[in-house]
Amino acid sequence: ELPPGPEPPPAALPKAVEIAAQPAGPGTIETYTVLHDRAGDPELGIVVGRLADGRRFVAHLDADAAALAEFEAREGVGRTGTVRSDGDHNRFTLAG
Repeated sequence: ELPPGPEPPPAALPKAVEIAAQPAGPGTIETYTVLHDRAGDPELGIVVGRLADGRRFVAHLDADAAALAEFEAREGVGRTGTVRSDGDHNRFTLAG
């Protein structure tokens, strides 16, 4: 077993980002993934994004299979929309 290394200086540690459990309002996608069914068709989109106040959220992408396929064909990072929570699930709807 190796001895512990030196601790990084506190200034080098990134600031923790607050997570919004039940987000609401405009948001921007930071990263995303599209899950596929057994036939290979897009089935579900999941986004991680930021609210205007800087908090991070995770949500399902409100989109049908055709919209999910378009989402895969065109880069989604940086796209904007609106996120809402129904208490059990968070949903992200793309702008425009």
